[in-house]
Amino acid sequence: MFEVIAIDKRIMDRDIYLRNVVTKKEEECFDKSIGYSDDNNFLFMKIGSKYKCKIFINR
Repeated sequence: MFEVIAIDKRIMDRDIYLRNVVTKKEEECFDKSIGYSDDNNFLFMKIGSKYKCKIFINR
C-alpha cells in the first residue's frame, strides 16, 4: 500500500511521489498516461490518499 505524498504536474505528464506505508520508502513515479487516454489514466490519484499498486522499474 502506498500513500501519494506529492504530485508535480506538467501539461502532458507528471511525477507522482509515493511512500510505502509499511517500509516508509519513497518512490518517484513518472506518469505519462495523460497523453494516451482520456478515461484510462491515473488522474484519479490524490495527495494524501492510499492505493494498492505495483511499481514497474524500467531500466
